[in-house]
Amino acid sequence: MRPFSCPSHSHEQIFIQLESLKTAHFLNIFSIYCNSVFKNYDLNSQMRFIQNFYNLKLYINMQDKIKAALNDLSVSFFILRVRYILSMLAGNSNFPNLPFPTTEVEADVEALRLLDEQVVAGNRINVKSRDEKRVIVHQKMTAIAAYVNGVAMGNPSALETSGFEFVKAPTARTLPTAITKISCRAIAPVGSVKVNWSASKERDYYLLEKRVGELGTWEEVETLTKTNCIVSGLTFKQDVYFRVAAVNGAGISAWSDVAMVVVV
Repeated sequence: MRPFSCPSHSHEQIFIQLESLKTAHFLNIFSIYCNSVFKNYDLNSQMRFIQNFYNLKLYINMQDKIKAALNDLSVSFFILRVRYILSMLAGNSNFPNLPFPTTEVEADVEALRLLDEQVVAGNRINVKSRDEKRVIVHQKMTAIAAYVNGVAMGNPSALETSGFEFVKAPTARTLPTAITKISCRAIAPVGSVKVNWSASKERDYYLLEKRVGELGTWEEVETLTKTNCIVSGLTFKQDVYFRVAAVNGAGISAWSDVAMVVVV
Protein backbone atom coordinates (compact mmCIF):
# COMPACT_ATOMS: atom_id res chain seq x y z
CA MET A 1 0.00 0.00 0.00
CA ARG A 2 1.20 3.52 -0.77
CA PRO A 3 2.67 5.32 2.29
CA PHE A 4 0.34 7.78 3.97
CA SER A 5 0.97 11.50 4.35
CA CYS A 6 2.02 13.07 7.62
CA PRO A 7 -0.22 15.60 9.40
CA SER A 8 1.80 18.53 8.11
CA HIS A 9 0.32 18.11 4.63
CA SER A 10 -2.70 20.18 3.71
CA HIS A 11 -6.18 18.71 3.68
CA GLU A 12 -6.33 19.15 -0.11
CA GLN A 13 -3.00 17.34 -0.65
CA ILE A 14 -4.14 14.41 1.46
CA PHE A 15 -7.45 14.23 -0.39
CA ILE A 16 -5.62 14.13 -3.74
CA GLN A 17 -3.50 11.23 -2.53
CA LEU A 18 -6.50 9.33 -1.19
CA GLU A 19 -8.49 9.94 -4.36
CA SER A 20 -5.98 7.90 -6.35
CA LEU A 21 -6.31 4.84 -4.14
CA LYS A 22 -8.57 1.96 -5.04
CA THR A 23 -11.89 1.63 -3.25
CA ALA A 24 -10.84 -1.85 -2.10
CA HIS A 25 -8.43 -0.15 0.31
CA PHE A 26 -11.13 2.09 1.75
CA LEU A 27 -11.31 0.49 5.21
CA ASN A 28 -7.56 0.40 5.81
CA ILE A 29 -6.99 3.89 4.49
CA PHE A 30 -9.88 5.33 6.45
CA SER A 31 -8.61 3.64 9.62
CA ILE A 32 -5.18 5.18 9.20
CA TYR A 33 -6.67 8.54 8.39
CA CYS A 34 -9.02 8.53 11.38
CA ASN A 35 -6.20 7.55 13.73
CA SER A 36 -3.70 10.13 12.51
CA VAL A 37 -4.32 13.05 10.19
CA PHE A 38 -8.12 13.18 10.38
CA LYS A 39 -8.33 14.38 13.97
CA ASN A 40 -5.95 17.26 13.34
CA TYR A 41 -8.60 19.07 11.27
CA ASP A 42 -11.58 21.06 12.42
CA LEU A 43 -15.05 19.60 12.11
CA ASN A 44 -15.90 21.33 8.83
CA SER A 45 -12.75 19.98 7.17
CA GLN A 46 -13.55 16.52 8.47
CA MET A 47 -17.04 16.76 6.99
CA ARG A 48 -15.64 17.90 3.65
CA PHE A 49 -13.14 15.07 3.46
CA ILE A 50 -15.65 12.38 4.31
CA GLN A 51 -18.36 13.59 1.96
CA ASN A 52 -16.05 14.23 -1.00
CA PHE A 53 -14.11 10.99 -0.71
CA TYR A 54 -17.23 8.96 -0.09
CA ASN A 55 -19.20 10.47 -2.96
CA LEU A 56 -16.28 10.17 -5.38
CA LYS A 57 -15.42 6.54 -4.69
CA LEU A 58 -18.67 4.75 -4.01
CA TYR A 59 -21.41 6.07 -6.33
CA ILE A 60 -23.70 5.48 -3.40
CA ASN A 61 -26.98 6.07 -5.22
CA MET A 62 -26.39 2.87 -7.18
CA GLN A 63 -26.30 0.59 -4.12
CA ASP A 64 -27.96 -0.07 -0.78
CA LYS A 65 -27.10 2.55 1.83
CA ILE A 66 -28.09 4.12 5.11
CA LYS A 67 -28.93 7.71 5.90
CA ALA A 68 -28.73 9.70 9.11
CA ALA A 69 -32.45 10.68 8.98
CA LEU A 70 -32.06 13.09 11.90
CA ASN A 71 -33.63 16.20 10.41
CA ASP A 72 -37.01 17.53 11.51
CA LEU A 73 -36.99 15.67 14.84
CA SER A 74 -37.76 17.29 18.16
CA VAL A 75 -34.73 17.52 20.45
CA SER A 76 -35.99 14.68 22.63
CA PHE A 77 -36.59 12.34 19.68
CA PHE A 78 -33.27 13.43 18.15
CA ILE A 79 -31.50 12.36 21.33
CA LEU A 80 -33.33 9.03 21.46
CA ARG A 81 -32.53 8.32 17.81
CA VAL A 82 -28.84 9.18 18.15
CA ARG A 83 -28.48 7.09 21.30
CA TYR A 84 -30.05 4.09 19.59
CA ILE A 85 -27.61 4.39 16.68
CA LEU A 86 -24.66 4.76 19.05
CA SER A 87 -25.76 1.66 20.96
CA MET A 88 -25.78 -0.30 17.70
CA LEU A 89 -22.35 0.98 16.67
CA ALA A 90 -20.60 0.54 20.01
CA GLY A 91 -18.30 -2.47 19.63
CA ASN A 92 -19.73 -3.23 16.16
CA SER A 93 -17.05 -5.25 14.37
CA ASN A 94 -18.40 -4.18 10.99
CA PHE A 95 -17.36 -0.61 11.71
CA PRO A 96 -14.25 -0.72 13.90
CA ASN A 97 -12.83 2.76 13.23
CA LEU A 98 -15.59 5.31 13.47
CA PRO A 99 -14.43 8.86 12.70
CA PHE A 100 -15.79 9.84 16.13
CA PRO A 101 -15.84 7.34 19.02
CA THR A 102 -19.32 6.54 20.29
CA THR A 103 -18.26 7.67 23.78
CA GLU A 104 -17.32 11.11 22.43
CA VAL A 105 -20.65 11.53 20.65
CA GLU A 106 -22.52 10.21 23.68
CA ALA A 107 -20.87 12.92 25.81
CA ASP A 108 -22.11 15.52 23.32
CA VAL A 109 -25.59 14.00 23.42
CA GLU A 110 -25.67 14.12 27.21
CA ALA A 111 -24.60 17.77 27.12
CA LEU A 112 -27.39 18.41 24.62
CA ARG A 113 -29.90 16.67 26.90
CA LEU A 114 -28.91 18.79 29.89
CA LEU A 115 -29.14 22.00 27.89
CA ASP A 116 -32.55 21.03 26.53
CA GLU A 117 -33.72 20.15 30.02
CA GLN A 118 -32.83 23.66 31.15
CA VAL A 119 -34.59 25.21 28.17
CA VAL A 120 -37.74 23.19 28.81
CA ALA A 121 -37.62 24.35 32.43
CA GLY A 122 -37.77 27.93 31.21
CA ASN A 123 -34.12 28.93 31.00
CA ARG A 124 -34.27 30.50 27.53
CA ILE A 125 -30.70 31.77 27.76
CA ASN A 126 -29.51 28.26 26.89
CA VAL A 127 -31.46 27.98 23.63
CA LYS A 128 -28.51 29.07 21.49
CA SER A 129 -26.07 26.75 23.29
CA ARG A 130 -28.51 23.86 22.94
CA ASP A 131 -29.02 24.46 19.21
CA GLU A 132 -25.28 24.76 18.60
CA LYS A 133 -24.66 21.48 20.43
CA ARG A 134 -27.35 19.78 18.35
CA VAL A 135 -25.62 20.96 15.16
CA ILE A 136 -22.34 19.46 16.36
CA VAL A 137 -23.98 16.11 17.14
CA HIS A 138 -25.75 16.13 13.79
CA GLN A 139 -22.50 16.82 11.93
CA LYS A 140 -20.72 14.00 13.71
CA MET A 141 -23.54 11.57 13.02
CA THR A 142 -23.54 12.58 9.34
CA ALA A 143 -19.81 11.83 9.23
CA ILE A 144 -20.35 8.48 10.89
CA ALA A 145 -23.14 7.66 8.40
CA ALA A 146 -20.77 8.43 5.53
CA TYR A 147 -18.13 6.17 7.05
CA VAL A 148 -20.67 3.36 7.54
CA ASN A 149 -21.73 3.60 3.90
CA GLY A 150 -18.11 3.69 2.76
CA VAL A 151 -17.07 0.63 4.72
CA ALA A 152 -20.20 -1.44 4.04
CA MET A 153 -20.07 -0.67 0.30
CA GLY A 154 -23.69 -1.64 -0.21
CA ASN A 155 -23.64 -4.79 1.94
CA PRO A 156 -27.13 -4.86 3.49
CA SER A 157 -26.13 -7.29 6.24
CA ALA A 158 -23.53 -4.83 7.53
CA LEU A 159 -25.65 -1.73 6.96
CA GLU A 160 -28.57 -3.10 8.95
CA THR A 161 -26.37 -3.53 12.04
CA SER A 162 -25.54 0.19 12.13
CA GLY A 163 -28.80 1.46 13.60
CA PHE A 164 -29.21 4.04 10.84
CA GLU A 165 -32.21 4.10 8.54
CA PHE A 166 -31.69 1.58 5.74
CA VAL A 167 -32.37 2.70 2.17
CA LYS A 168 -32.70 0.08 -0.55
CA ALA A 169 -30.97 0.85 -3.83
CA PRO A 170 -33.28 1.84 -6.68
CA THR A 171 -33.94 -0.86 -9.23
CA ALA A 172 -31.67 -0.41 -12.21
CA ARG A 173 -33.57 0.87 -15.23
CA THR A 174 -33.53 -0.96 -18.52
CA LEU A 175 -33.45 0.53 -21.99
CA PRO A 176 -36.84 1.51 -23.35
CA THR A 177 -38.41 -0.82 -25.87
CA ALA A 178 -37.88 -0.07 -29.53
CA ILE A 179 -40.62 1.66 -31.53
CA THR A 180 -42.26 -0.85 -33.82
CA LYS A 181 -44.32 1.40 -36.09
CA ILE A 182 -43.71 4.79 -37.68
CA SER A 183 -45.57 6.61 -40.44
CA CYS A 184 -45.63 10.07 -41.94
CA ARG A 185 -47.81 12.04 -44.37
CA ALA A 186 -47.85 15.49 -45.94
CA ILE A 187 -50.41 17.90 -44.50
CA ALA A 188 -51.45 21.52 -44.96
CA PRO A 189 -49.97 24.05 -45.07
CA VAL A 190 -47.37 23.44 -47.80
CA GLY A 191 -44.08 22.13 -46.44
CA SER A 192 -45.58 20.38 -43.42
CA VAL A 193 -45.50 16.70 -42.48
CA LYS A 194 -47.10 14.82 -39.61
CA VAL A 195 -45.14 11.91 -38.16
CA ASN A 196 -46.79 9.25 -35.96
CA TRP A 197 -45.23 6.31 -34.13
CA SER A 198 -46.12 3.59 -31.66
CA ALA A 199 -45.47 4.01 -27.94
CA SER A 200 -42.43 2.63 -26.15
CA LYS A 201 -42.44 1.21 -22.65
CA GLU A 202 -40.13 2.66 -19.98
CA ARG A 203 -39.38 5.80 -22.02
CA ASP A 204 -38.92 9.26 -20.60
CA TYR A 205 -39.17 10.95 -23.98
CA TYR A 206 -38.77 10.39 -27.74
CA LEU A 207 -36.05 11.63 -30.05
CA LEU A 208 -37.21 12.37 -33.60
CA GLU A 209 -34.68 12.75 -36.41
CA LYS A 210 -34.97 13.52 -40.13
CA ARG A 211 -32.79 13.53 -43.20
CA VAL A 212 -33.35 15.07 -46.61
CA GLY A 213 -32.77 12.67 -49.48
CA GLU A 214 -31.64 9.08 -49.32
CA LEU A 215 -28.00 10.05 -48.73
CA GLY A 216 -28.62 12.99 -46.40
CA THR A 217 -27.33 13.32 -42.85
CA TRP A 218 -29.59 12.57 -39.90
CA GLU A 219 -30.36 15.60 -37.73
CA GLU A 220 -32.49 16.08 -34.65
CA VAL A 221 -35.96 17.51 -35.15
CA GLU A 222 -37.27 17.56 -31.58
CA THR A 223 -37.46 15.70 -28.27
CA LEU A 224 -41.00 15.18 -27.03
CA THR A 225 -43.16 12.97 -24.85
CA LYS A 226 -46.12 12.42 -27.19
CA THR A 227 -46.19 9.93 -30.08
CA ASN A 228 -46.63 12.36 -32.94
CA CYS A 229 -45.04 15.52 -34.27
CA ILE A 230 -45.82 18.08 -36.96
CA VAL A 231 -42.68 19.14 -38.82
CA SER A 232 -42.97 22.34 -40.85
CA GLY A 233 -40.71 24.45 -43.02
CA LEU A 234 -39.78 21.60 -45.37
CA THR A 235 -38.96 22.17 -49.04
CA PHE A 236 -41.59 21.39 -51.68
CA LYS A 237 -41.10 18.06 -53.51
CA GLN A 238 -38.17 16.95 -51.37
CA ASP A 239 -37.94 13.37 -50.15
CA VAL A 240 -37.72 13.53 -46.35
CA TYR A 241 -36.98 10.51 -44.15
CA PHE A 242 -37.87 10.17 -40.45
CA ARG A 243 -36.86 7.85 -37.63
CA VAL A 244 -37.51 7.92 -33.89
CA ALA A 245 -35.98 6.38 -30.76
CA ALA A 246 -37.09 6.20 -27.13
CA VAL A 247 -34.85 7.54 -24.38
CA ASN A 248 -34.66 7.12 -20.59
CA GLY A 249 -32.02 7.27 -17.88
CA ALA A 250 -30.53 3.95 -18.99
CA GLY A 251 -29.91 5.14 -22.54
CA ILE A 252 -31.49 5.15 -25.97
CA SER A 253 -33.45 2.37 -27.65
CA ALA A 254 -32.78 1.00 -31.10
CA TRP A 255 -33.97 3.30 -33.87
CA SER A 256 -37.31 2.66 -35.47
CA ASP A 257 -37.68 1.75 -39.11
CA VAL A 258 -37.39 4.69 -41.50
CA ALA A 259 -40.51 6.38 -42.90
CA MET A 260 -40.35 8.53 -46.05
CA VAL A 261 -42.64 11.22 -47.46
CA VAL A 262 -42.55 13.55 -50.47
CA VAL A 263 -43.23 17.09 -49.28
CA VAL A 264 -46.18 18.78 -51.01
